[in-house]
Amino acid sequence: SDPLVAPMAKKCPGRSLLFAISPDDQALQEHAQLGQPVAFVRDGQIIISNLNSEMVIDHVSNFPVTRGGLIRFQIENLLAASGALWAAGIPV
Repeated sequence: SDPLVAPMAKKCPGRSLLFAISPDDQALQEHAQLGQPVAFVRDGQIIISNLNSEMVIDHVSNFPVTRGGLIRFQIENLLAASGALWAAGIPV
């Protein structure tokens, strides 16, 4: 969701995963339409979507750092960490 970060995906020599809390984020949707993986929150759950498949990681409130899902920047940190673990092939 950071307008300075999303354009960096084009400079990445490999695949990139973008994340935003909202699944309606424009950069996130454009990235997904290019067939690239994305991570976002839907109904309070962290979702990783890649092409036509989605994986639910867990509900954000189950992570103590979010204080019940209230601390937004910690939810963003969880999205980044979840995306990195997914990209590394670490199972849920």
